[in-house]
Amino acid sequence: MSDKGNIREIVHLVAMKKPELVSVLASFAATDTILYLGQLSDENVKKKAERAIGCANGIMNTQFVAACSLGVEKENLIQQRKAEIYLQGLDDEIFAVLYLVATELRSVLIGALFVNQKITAQEAFQLTFAEELEQQRRWGKDDVVKLRQKDIMDKLTELEAIINAGSLFKN
Repeated sequence: MSDKGNIREIVHLVAMKKPELVSVLASFAATDTILYLGQLSDENVKKKAERAIGCANGIMNTQFVAACSLGVEKENLIQQRKAEIYLQGLDDEIFAVLYLVATELRSVLIGALFVNQKITAQEAFQLTFAEELEQQRRWGKDDVVKLRQKDIMDKLTELEAIINAGSLFKN
């Protein structure tokens, strides 16, 4: 993703398919990764997840709730339409970045926080992979995991730079 021309191409492709992709992302929102973080034992992670869900709800005009089990909360299914309305209203560039973040991190809510600059690339990564990072602190990580995580972090950092610049199309 490091070539600016490549990013422009990706944004163009995402923009062309925006109506279809909006529906896809909205359908994922009810099972968003962040909604399940409250089930972790780390109280700090739970609090961060709660704050992030609240902030994302404010941005998206939704009322998603943290999951109490591995099932999908009824309230979150109802919020999918509101998420879809939010996504439809986004500028094509912003939607494209949100789409790339959301599909990489399995979280529309974190994507919304990210494109609205409420969280950094590092914070988005740490929140999304809280459980994995906790397991790594206990048991360590291998070279393949290190490479995968570096690749994800590099993508997020690049997308963050685009958001900070204000436009994909500035020279």
